[in-house]
Amino acid sequence: MLATLVDAPFDDDEWLFETKWDGFRALCTIAPGGDVRMISRNGKDFLGRFPELARLHASFRGTSLLVDGEIVALDRYQRSDFQRWQNAERRGTTFGYAPKQHAHIHWASPNLIAEVRFSEWTRDRRLRHPVFLGLREDKSAREVSFEMPLPRL
Repeated sequence: MLATLVDAPFDDDEWLFETKWDGFRALCTIAPGGDVRMISRNGKDFLGRFPELARLHASFRGTSLLVDGEIVALDRYQRSDFQRWQNAERRGTTFGYAPKQHAHIHWASPNLIAEVRFSEWTRDRRLRHPVFLGLREDKSAREVSFEMPLPRL
C-alpha cells in the first residue's frame, strides 16, 4: 500500500501502525534450491539493480519463502533515508558511470513554466515525489523563484 500525505498526524488506539520505510517496495521469493527472485510492485526485476541481494538465499537455507518488503538505505541512526539512494544513483553506481567533474556547462534559458505538485524539498534542493500538473501560461520565467514553506504555528 502506498502512503498518503495528510495535513496532521493521526493516532487511534484501535489502529495498528507500522514504520514508513522510505525505499523501494519489493516482492522477494526464495526457492528451496536457493533461486532468488525480486520484483517491483510493477513486476520489474530488482536483482539487476541490486545484485547483492541475490545472496539472500544464504540466510534461509532450504526454506522457501515469499516476502513483501522494502529495500531501504539506512542512515547512521538506522532510519530509512531515500535521499541516500538518490545520491548513490547520482554518483553513477546504478548507471555504471560517474559524472565528469569540471565538465563544460551549458546554461539554458527557460521558456516554459510547469506547475508541479510534490511532497517536500530534499536537503540538496530536489523535489521529492514530483507530479507534473500542467504548463502555466499565466506566468513568465522571471516570476518564478525558489520558495521555502513557512513554519507552522
